[in-house]
Amino acid sequence: MLSCELTDRSLNIKRGVFFKKEKNIPLDKITDITLKQGPVMRKMGLFRLVVETAGQSQNGDAEGSLLGIIDPRAFRQKVLTERDKFTQEKTQGGEQQGGNSLEEIHAALIRIEKILSEKL
Repeated sequence: MLSCELTDRSLNIKRGVFFKKEKNIPLDKITDITLKQGPVMRKMGLFRLVVETAGQSQNGDAEGSLLGIIDPRAFRQKVLTERDKFTQEKTQGGEQQGGNSLEEIHAALIRIEKILSEKL
């Protein structure tokens, strides 16, 4: 049994009948999703989707692998679009909540210098 759920923050993969395995892949860690199809799979109309992440395991194994997804190209595009949306919101949210932009750091350093010069 294989199921996959795309949320606004992660890709959740569940597999197995007797030995169950659940994997949660944060969207901001996904670097790409590769579509693979050999000759037998092509004859059957199947694709394997391989989820590649930043910091993948050292032996080169993919974080997630899905077989038999309906309309795999559209699913791949949907995941990558959600990833881009999530990372963009995360970046914008960090800046709005006092992120570490260079301008903010520069302004803080000027304020610190001013305070120190007034005390000396």
